[in-house]
Amino acid sequence: MFRMICSSFIFIFCSTLGLASNDTPNSEIQGLDELVDQEGQFTVTLIHPDADFAQYSQLLPRSVTLTRRSNKRKTSQDYSGSQLRKRSSKQSGLRAKDLKMLAEVIDLAFKDELDQSNVFRVVQKTGPQTLILIPSVVDIASTKVRRSKKKETVVTAATLYFDLIDAETGNIILRLAERRKIQSLDDPYATPENASMTTMIEQWSHRAAEDLRNELENLRVPL
Repeated sequence: MFRMICSSFIFIFCSTLGLASNDTPNSEIQGLDELVDQEGQFTVTLIHPDADFAQYSQLLPRSVTLTRRSNKRKTSQDYSGSQLRKRSSKQSGLRAKDLKMLAEVIDLAFKDELDQSNVFRVVQKTGPQTLILIPSVVDIASTKVRRSKKKETVVTAATLYFDLIDAETGNIILRLAERRKIQSLDDPYATPENASMTTMIEQWSHRAAEDLRNELENLRVPL
């Protein structure tokens, strides 16, 4: 019964992000049905009830997995950074080369931000007191928004997932998720046509990574 209730929590909160069930990443991770909702900086914060973040001192980030929305069917396609080089750009949202750049910039932004943590040390190998960070950016899609009778702009958005796994047990202890627009800090209406895509993605990634770092530090050393 307890697991059924927690599974319902996960389904409900994923639904609030506007995601279909097949858009939810990493469904094979152990312990997802044991997570419970908790208030945090992200729209969705699901934590294992027995998690003790004080025992962790190291973070091992994995490369981000990207999923973009398909024009032809309401399912998503998962690509790693290397696979994106070979894909066409017939689908809606960012083009394949944009997605490849997005993956590279996100990975770098996460590393840069997590390296600034005062309570976690970023490592490259698993070991004791280590949390594995599995980031996913899913349902990447662009929509046209009319700004005036003669002018439209393209707004791109994506949903972030951060899964934190205990390196020794393989069980998930934290899932964070939130849908966010990819836009310029200086101009909310900036698009790849009139602003640097690299700059927009870099700003978006650093903001997300900073929020992630603050959330993890607060969980380990509560205010």
